[in-house]
Amino acid sequence: MKTFLPIFTLLLFSFCISAQTTVNLSAEKDNSMYSENGNFSNGAGDFLFAGRTQGGLGTDIRRALIKFDVSTIPAGSLITAVSLEVTGSNGGASLVNLHLLNDDWGEAGSDAPGAEGQGTAAQNGDATWLSNFFNTSLWTTAGGDFNALSSASASVDEGSVSTFTSVAMVDDVQDWIDGTTANNGWILVGDETAPGTAVRMNSRENGSGNPVLNVTYEAPTPRVLINELNTQDQWVEIYNPNAVNVDITDWFLCNRPAYGKIGTASVSIISGVLDMPPGSYTVLGWSGIEAGIAEMGLYRINQYNNASAIEDYVQYNGILSPSRAGVAVNAGVWSGTGDFVPPLTDPSQQTYSLKQGAYVDGTDTGLTDWWEQVPTPSEINPFCPYTVFETGILPPDVFEASFHLSSDGTILSGDNVTFLAGNTIELIGPFTVQAGGIFLADINLCQ
Repeated sequence: MKTFLPIFTLLLFSFCISAQTTVNLSAEKDNSMYSENGNFSNGAGDFLFAGRTQGGLGTDIRRALIKFDVSTIPAGSLITAVSLEVTGSNGGASLVNLHLLNDDWGEAGSDAPGAEGQGTAAQNGDATWLSNFFNTSLWTTAGGDFNALSSASASVDEGSVSTFTSVAMVDDVQDWIDGTTANNGWILVGDETAPGTAVRMNSRENGSGNPVLNVTYEAPTPRVLINELNTQDQWVEIYNPNAVNVDITDWFLCNRPAYGKIGTASVSIISGVLDMPPGSYTVLGWSGIEAGIAEMGLYRINQYNNASAIEDYVQYNGILSPSRAGVAVNAGVWSGTGDFVPPLTDPSQQTYSLKQGAYVDGTDTGLTDWWEQVPTPSEINPFCPYTVFETGILPPDVFEASFHLSSDGTILSGDNVTFLAGNTIELIGPFTVQAGGIFLADINLCQ
């Protein structure tokens, strides 16, 4: 009877930051609200308004709403600069404040006549002074629900381009990208203390001088990952999630303080190549993989205490002290020093790892390659008896399966998994993967 092979499946997604990119975004929607009439709007008009009017009793207030779609900025990006440009088209110079909106709002087809300063009847879905969506829902506070503290201020004047920019605007967009705050856009609030301060600005529907949001960001580059390791047979699997080749020839494996330089005789290539293509796996053999509570690091140079050198890092079987976890946290590889891969708790159960897979349609997991988990004779699991295979390739057969999710995404297992001849598994049944989810699962085979 063979001893169970401890294969640790690791899923530690982390990123480094690349060069800066600037995008110039047109408004997704904009609208104006009119305090004197809670049923008026200007969703499809050429202009936006902010401030207090001169006409009538001089008590009428205008506020403008604007939103930009920032979904083209990759998730995980670091926002470094943000500016909003608006073009003034009427009114003298007046200070306008930009505030973060707390609720969503609408833009429909209302189009005010003439100079548009008086608005027009709202259409269903328009934002008005009373409603964030006309005839559907109301603002909590008339005039819009927004942060009391402004994100930026600028003087808006007829015939000139005004620029709103601030650290707070960077934080606003960063929160939208990170998903910590819903992107409801901003509200432009003018000087409402005295009559005659209202200004008119070109909207996104105008033929010129449209609002533009400029965002500079540093996009994340996925780190090369330690995907799996085997402490008995002394191999470690490396995964390249990047869209380009990554050459790991001169990189290092480290079980502190032992080093193994990749590309030398001390680290053998079991499978794959060192100049790793996108989405590929390379399995390396190295005698420095410890079996107890231990750590494994992947480094670009042989400095395990250098945050700029670390590519990926794991602790397994428990928390090692002292360790390089603090370096990993400083490098952005880990979120906390207490992270570790727990020991396998059931050595009597034959477990095979299903590799990482990213699925965008959320409907079908398809085929997933596997090869490194070679079935071997082992102790029969009394809770899940299975056939013992003496060869390294599973024959075609049908097995029941249970799935253990260990990442974002959702998997609902079907009735069975079919092992095809060769090196693939086909997931049979009503499997569902959350759209855009990345998952890693263990398959426990039961016949």
